[in-house]
Amino acid sequence: DKTRRRVLSFMHSSTCPTCQGRGFQPDTLQVTYAGYAIDEFNDLALKDVLAVLENRVKQLAGIAKQQWNEHDEAEELL
Repeated sequence: DKTRRRVLSFMHSSTCPTCQGRGFQPDTLQVTYAGYAIDEFNDLALKDVLAVLENRVKQLAGIAKQQWNEHDEAEELL
């Protein structure tokens, strides 16, 4: 306990000037998913992550359906 207090006396708390306390390098923070930076996505509650992922599945299903319909139309032309 004494050693811990001594070590802590040499430490000071400050916000990292590079990441502003976000915990990731600037290049990493450029990566987004569904409009969220990686640190923001990590901070979401699990129910919110689930909602984001369910929305993405619906988007992808819509894209797949559209492409399938275009494929069917192309086959009909042949």
